Amino acid sequence: MINEVVGNNYNNHTISFLFGDSDMKETIRPYIMARIVDFEGFFKQYHFSNTEINESLTFDIVDTVLEWNNRSFTVKFSPGQAPVLVDEPSENRVKLEIGILTCMLLGYKRPTYLQQIERLEASKKTVAILESVIANEKIYFSDYI
Repeated sequence: MINEVVGNNYNNHTISFLFGDSDMKETIRPYIMARIVDFEGFFKQYHFSNTEINESLTFDIVDTVLEWNNRSFTVKFSPGQAPVLVDEPSENRVKLEIGILTCMLLGYKRPTYLQQIERLEASKKTVAILESVIANEKIYFSDYI
C-alpha cells in the first residue's frame, strides 16, 4: 500500500483527473512571472493561432511603468497575410492593463474569463475575435536541463 507520493508537475497536466476519485491534494504555485516590456517588439514575434480572419483589433493598453506601451495599438488581420500593426483604430477595442495582456497572450487566462472578472473591457464580438486568434494552450518555459 502507498500512503504518500510527492512530486512536481511542470507541464500544466491535471494529473489528479487521471486518477479518478483519488484523495489527492494539489498545490498550484506560480513559478515564473512574465511581462511584455515592448508590445511592438513582442507583437513581431507573437504567433496568433488564427490569422485567416478579416478583422482588426485595437488594444488600449494601460502601462503605468513603461510609457511606450501606454497607448493604443491596432492589429489588422487579413486572410493569407501576417497580422500587421496599423495606424487606424478599430471598432473592435479591448482596454486592459499590460499585465493582463501578458497573461492573456501567453495563455494563462482566456479572454472570456478576463472579461467576466472585469479585467478587460471589450464587446462580446471583440472577445470572440480574441478567443479565435489566441492559442488555447499555456506557454511552457523550462529552466531545467
